[in-house]
Amino acid sequence: MSQSLFETRRRGTDRLAIFTIKALSSFAILILVVILGYIAFRGLYSSKQYESVVVPKIQSAGAPVVALVDTDNLMQRITYPDLQAWYSGKAFSLRRVSGVDSEVRLYIEQGLEASIMEYLGLDAKLLAKSNAVVATREQILAEAAQGRGGIALVSSESALGKLHGLELLHIEDMVLAVNPSVLELVGNIRLTSVPQERVADILSGTLSNWTEVGGQQLPILVVPPDDLATTPGGVALIPYAEAESNQYPTLKVNAVSHARNLRLAYLLDSPVESGKYGGISTIIGNTLLMVFFTILIAGPLGIGAAAFLVEYPHNKRLLSIIRSGVDVLAGIPSIIFGLFGLLVFVQLLGWSFSLASGSMTIAIMILPTIIRTSEEAIRSVPRSVVEASIALGATKAETIWKVILPTASPGITTGIILAIGRAVGETAALIYTIGSSTDFATGPLESARVLAMHIFLTITEGQSFDRAFASALVLVVLVLGINLLARFSARRLFKHG
Repeated sequence: MSQSLFETRRRGTDRLAIFTIKALSSFAILILVVILGYIAFRGLYSSKQYESVVVPKIQSAGAPVVALVDTDNLMQRITYPDLQAWYSGKAFSLRRVSGVDSEVRLYIEQGLEASIMEYLGLDAKLLAKSNAVVATREQILAEAAQGRGGIALVSSESALGKLHGLELLHIEDMVLAVNPSVLELVGNIRLTSVPQERVADILSGTLSNWTEVGGQQLPILVVPPDDLATTPGGVALIPYAEAESNQYPTLKVNAVSHARNLRLAYLLDSPVESGKYGGISTIIGNTLLMVFFTILIAGPLGIGAAAFLVEYPHNKRLLSIIRSGVDVLAGIPSIIFGLFGLLVFVQLLGWSFSLASGSMTIAIMILPTIIRTSEEAIRSVPRSVVEASIALGATKAETIWKVILPTASPGITTGIILAIGRAVGETAALIYTIGSSTDFATGPLESARVLAMHIFLTITEGQSFDRAFASALVLVVLVLGINLLARFSARRLFKHG
């Protein structure tokens, strides 16, 4: 009876233990999936808040033209002020609008020159400064899509049919003009912008007071433009040019744009202005170079040290000191390694902020990881295999190279992969050693920026969270690719026969 009760309790305890292990494992995997899923989602798709002078997605009924833009321009919208700046020769780049590092190439459909000058408020002299090409529809379709930067103003009829690498964008040229009383500072309340989703409610009369959108106590009165100056609380939806010419105060619109984030161009283009524009091609190259040099230095040293600690245990006091030193190094914060690299490699050896300084610093930092994991992998090799090799006449060195290392290669590879993961994701140690140049490092003594540091700088400099997440996704995929390559290379290197 007591034995049966004991067996029942034992089985219950076993089931509880198994359930706990499965639950904790599933929870850990779930956290990992959520983190990677979030990085992947934010890396592939962007959600950006912006404040617009014009009302998004609305073009005036009297606009004589629409815009055709090259799909490589990555433009989601095109606004009247941007067109005015480009076609008057005051702006020449897409950087501020879409982040693409390209000069604009402007086109005007033949016969629309006068209409466009009137629409944009330009004269012939200003229009000439833009170097806009006047061409037929067929010429525009053939030329505007030849490389980035193509923007053409054409009639609505000419935008019909196949556009061959161009996309149609309606020009956002309407603003919310208001009576000056709406923008006045009353107490601590001053209204300067409204959410995009409330614009329709304001204009339709659904909202009756400006307090409903964060403004002061004033009635919302939709009036004709001529009555704006005399109607407190008045608002009107009018063309940008009319508001500009009559100097009407306007409300800005807070909106959210959704678009693809990580694109092929981001991987292939070189960074511009410290990564604010362009892509990350050279940064990816610098990251691969840093990993290659780091493993080239730390790999042989770490594996050799591990083989010595296991296979040559004659001086136990020396081995104890070495193992203690390795353990201490494994626990030192990476910022300390960065300061050591700054003192020794950057200043003492005169390597300056360079790829060599950063690679050597990271190699020293990951050395304890490689030594410890390789040591355990080598120690797990059956001694009978080692003794059999020596009995067959192999030397100690031959046994280590041809028997022990191939047998321990799975564990050694795991250690190298862990070291690569730490090296690729390191930031603190590299800030003081590798520099921050976004150019591709053509020599070991040139400054370089790697992906992890680029992500850090992109966020801390307030450039773009979307670009940071895109770079983070690339970094995750890069680490995965390097890990697979490391496993494949280890199998080939230590292959039997």
